[in-house]
Amino acid sequence: MPSTLQRQVHKRRKIVLVCENMDFIWDDADLSDFAELWRGGMSLVGIAGHFRRDIDECALAVMHLARENRIKRRRNGIFENEEAEDCEN
Repeated sequence: MPSTLQRQVHKRRKIVLVCENMDFIWDDADLSDFAELWRGGMSLVGIAGHFRRDIDECALAVMHLARENRIKRRRNGIFENEEAEDCEN
């Protein structure tokens, strides 16, 4: 008997691998640095620039770090200190 997943795949007409052009691989030391920047209040845009990574890849890193309890939710979320960063540029 086919598994539930196999039955679902057969129902689909066109299978799409989402985000296939994204880089999901991070060095653990970079994730530790990421967490420090996050705790320091840097915005997600700033962190993406720091690591020269796509902002979507960094958003996934935030989800990963939060699920691992390595970072906490912030008052202003991903935009924490964006105003201060804008003034510096």
